[in-house]
Formats: sequence, structure tokens, C-alpha cells
Amino acid sequence: MGSWHAVVLNTNCGAPDVDCSATGAQAAWLRADLAASSAECTVAYGHHPRFSSGKHGDVASISALYGILYENGVDIYLAGHDHNYERTAPLNSNGAVAADGIYNFIVGTGGSHLRRDTVQPRSFTRAWDDQTFGVLRLDLLPGSYEWEFINDGSGTYRDAGSRSCR
Repeated sequence: MGSWHAVVLNTNCGAPDVDCSATGAQAAWLRADLAASSAECTVAYGHHPRFSSGKHGDVASISALYGILYENGVDIYLAGHDHNYERTAPLNSNGAVAADGIYNFIVGTGGSHLRRDTVQPRSFTRAWDDQTFGVLRLDLLPGSYEWEFINDGSGTYRDAGSRSCR
């Protein structure tokens, strides 16, 4: 997609034939795919977040895949699973805030229900809402991206910004 490379991961790690380990087929494919890409920026998506303040919290079973994303300079990781909206600071593979980390967006706000008032945002959280249904708009630009959480009209929550690729 222009100067962007997109990667979709199967994060249903407990399902038959889904190996999310560092030595599994998906990890080997991911390493090769990222190494072959000459794109300036990269976005990855998986259903489960590696790090999340939501009810389900951190999903350790994808730690090897997230580590590969981090090691290869991926800019954005998108997930759902938790029924809230969260944008994190850039995180390294251990979940620590790091200047060279991956920005995470958890957007589980388009489904059947929200998990209102069930958890509190963590120290790495930069934006959080568990009261509003909506979607995330991402504009993938040369060398940068812009985001906007667009609510469904029933609330006033909004999150928007822009960043350069790392």
C-alpha cells in the first residue's frame, strides 16, 4: 500500500494448527516476510493484543510474534479482542515504553457490547475509552500516519493524532 507494508497474523494460538511460538511456521514466515519488505513503514494486525489494559489483558501467547515485529521495526500493531478503545505509548517486546517501540491500538468498540468500567488504563496507555462505540480511521501516508477514533454518534469521545514512522 504505497510506502506501507501490511501484515496479518493469526493470533488464535490455542487453535489447531496455529503455532505462535518463536520456532513455528508463522514466526518463520513473519521473519522472511518482514526481511523481504522494502517498505518505509509497516502495520501489523492480529485479533489479540500483546499488551492491553482491557479485561482480557496481555496475551502472552503472541509474545514471540510481537517480538519479531519489534525487532523488525514495525510501526503499528492493531488488535481488537478487548471491548474498549486504547492507544498505547510505543512499547518494546517486554511492554516497556521505548522510543523505538510499536504503537498499539486496541479497537474492540464495534461489536456487540463494551466492557464499561471494568478496568483502569495502565501506565503505558495514552488514550482510553470504554464508553463509546466506534471505529479507527488510519491514513497511511508516506513516512507517517494519522489516526482518528470516530465514535458512532452516541458519544463525544475522540482521539486523533499523527506520527512519523520509526
